Amino acid sequence: MELREVVQEVTESMSATFARAQVKDSGTGIDQKDFPYVFERFYWGDRSRARERGGEGLGLTIVKGIVEAHKGIISLDSSVGEGTTITILFPPRAHEGET
Repeated sequence: MELREVVQEVTESMSATFARAQVKDSGTGIDQKDFPYVFERFYWGDRSRARERGGEGLGLTIVKGIVEAHKGIISLDSSVGEGTTITILFPPRAHEGET
């Protein structure tokens, strides 16, 4: 299996309102019509790529579950032929003993 998508950049930052992580790749991108479905289990927008490159279509589903379990937000920005950027925002961690 040849991996064509390469992570180009990983960034992180903190502020008083959130912690932010962002991952950009140089892959084939995701068509906007597939945006509502990319976080669903086993979803592949382009079935021919799924057979060609392997994978189960679980990666973003798992990431979304982890992010939401920590009360975070995950979003994506992508254009076909230009790669994809995944952005994750986490709220600031509450101090122990606070509710």
